[in-house]
Amino acid sequence: MDGPDPFPDMDLRAEELIRLANHYRGAANDLRRLSEEKGPSRVAPCRLCAVQAIELYLAAFLLQRGHPPECLRAAEHDLAQRAALASAGGLALRRRTAIHLATMTARREHL
Repeated sequence: MDGPDPFPDMDLRAEELIRLANHYRGAANDLRRLSEEKGPSRVAPCRLCAVQAIELYLAAFLLQRGHPPECLRAAEHDLAQRAALASAGGLALRRRTAIHLATMTARREHL
């Protein structure tokens, strides 16, 4: 297939993913500060950036632990699956954090 790579992040290194995740975390913090009103519609952009940052941090950890990019791509946006793989690889997540990530995935909050 000619044209641009449909998965341009497949060759990113863990360090690059961490840098990108830091940008998303910063954007989430900026959006949170800018949001004067409370409520789902005002917090949604902040949450979306935060979820993306979490996904990227987990991906970076898994890459550092030797998981191939194709494995991460196959997990799509399943934060629970990524968290389980990361925990099996030595990442210490609090029980409540793992449950929250599973709940977020089940509710499809990444959309």
